Amino acid sequence: MLRLHREVDDPTTPAGPQLSVIVAVHDMPSQAPRTLLSLSRRHQRDVGDLPYEVIVVDNGSSPPLDAARVRALGPEFRIVTVQDAAQSPLAAVNAAVDASAGALVAVILDGACLVTPGVLAAGRSALLAWPDAFCTTYAWHLGHEQQTTAVQHGYDTATEERLLRQVGWPEDGYALFDVAALDPSNPDGWFGHLAESRFFMTSRRTWDRLGGYDEAFVAPGGGLGGLDLFERVCALDDVELVGLLGEGSFHQVHGGITTNSPVDRWDELHDEYVRVRARSWSVPRRVMRWVGAVRGSASVWVARSHLLQARNRDLANARAGARLHDLELVDGGQGLYDDGWVAPVMTCRVRALTPAPRLEIAGWIPETDQGSHALTVHVGDRSPVVTALVPGTFVVSVPADLAAADVVELRLAMDGPPIDAVISPRERRDIGWRLTAVAGAGSTDDPRAAVVVHGGRLSQAWGGLYSDGWAAAESRCEIEAYGPAERLRVEGWSPGHEGGTAQLSLRAGDGAWHAVHIAPGEFVAEFPIAVQQGDRLAITLRCSARIAEEERPTTERRPLAWQHHSLALVP
Repeated sequence: MLRLHREVDDPTTPAGPQLSVIVAVHDMPSQAPRTLLSLSRRHQRDVGDLPYEVIVVDNGSSPPLDAARVRALGPEFRIVTVQDAAQSPLAAVNAAVDASAGALVAVILDGACLVTPGVLAAGRSALLAWPDAFCTTYAWHLGHEQQTTAVQHGYDTATEERLLRQVGWPEDGYALFDVAALDPSNPDGWFGHLAESRFFMTSRRTWDRLGGYDEAFVAPGGGLGGLDLFERVCALDDVELVGLLGEGSFHQVHGGITTNSPVDRWDELHDEYVRVRARSWSVPRRVMRWVGAVRGSASVWVARSHLLQARNRDLANARAGARLHDLELVDGGQGLYDDGWVAPVMTCRVRALTPAPRLEIAGWIPETDQGSHALTVHVGDRSPVVTALVPGTFVVSVPADLAAADVVELRLAMDGPPIDAVISPRERRDIGWRLTAVAGAGSTDDPRAAVVVHGGRLSQAWGGLYSDGWAAAESRCEIEAYGPAERLRVEGWSPGHEGGTAQLSLRAGDGAWHAVHIAPGEFVAEFPIAVQQGDRLAITLRCSARIAEEERPTTERRPLAWQHHSLALVP
């Protein structure tokens, strides 16, 4: 049996802790103390009446984690070290849970994951409502892109520490959402499917029923043992799966075996999973309940997650790059990369899962010197459809006439030179744009292009509209009217223009331009139009406002002009 050796004497903890939090660490001398600080009473909110303990499992760090530094965080903390530590921490974590006292159990398998200030209180609230639930955060990486990519672009511990200072962490525990990118385990963000829990809380009864982590996973870091545990949780229909809305875990860069490795080790880790389970792993599908409150910067991700879920549909082949909805990838073809980037010309074969009279192509074009672009879509033997686009998020709808089970070749061609220099000076692929979704039969009445339409629906978007609500100097879209309308109302926010008013211009179809002046701040502008029920109206918007260079985040590369809140068709 694995034995845990205590590095410090038992602290004076509140009698009978209700909650035991287990944190596994290995060679993370600066990251682990920050994670532990995020679990301390000085950081967690609404836990004054919650007796809890935090057991830090040092799984063979060299040198060992500073015990005095851990002890200084409060009487709730104790540290144990594993003698003859294995490369997988799963057995050590199981032993720590067995040695703990709480009726509730929380685990952070990767001690480099910071948590937000409400996780303990939110988890306890959920378990009061559903005593044997499995409560989990969704996960992010610190930094503006996933760390597997970021470390190849120079992102390191020093960069991360500067980011934390800039956003005022730990004083503002929710500021982490300002400097984060979604973890691959939840690419759709909140409300989407989850592959693994970076922080979870459950009852000891549920933990014992699961049997803890399967110690057959012996790869460094536990391999896919965390995914396996979550998959087994999702298989228990009588265990409520509860998401902690407004909370999150945030992975710090530390040279970890998978998250921060420039080498893709998925195949190696998945091979171990197949040896243990005798089948391939797949993302579990479970309906999730939600508990929590949205505070501060977390609100941006709530809105953004709705957009991400709509555009990031899972593939049968989850690593094929394109996100399909009501379609199945038959053959990845050429020009489609596993991170969603697409070559100027790409081909693939898809099968319709339901009848699809039309296909919707959703994507994103970065800013280049070229300006406008043309997307040519070939669906089988149909005549190609050419659509003029401007940089930004777009949704293009094309005829398909597919019956269920029909297989068709899809060919997408974007004119213009490769844009590798725009993405990164180290980019060596022939990439031209980003494909975020291909949907069949689905309605385009969704916010993939971040357009809210009252009295109508978004039928297509041709660029310039970004998924976080920003708009470029020129944007184009098409809306379908639910009824007759004589005016189009535009609501948004403008930074102004050279210290004064800006000009917002609109053209409906091929008609004349209409312009209004908008003062800095929130605005409402109305333009004359003439549409009947069912009419589709092409809209072009131009705005002379600009975001001053000194007001932009240092990582912002878009020529932002204004923010759009909604469009409304007014009778």
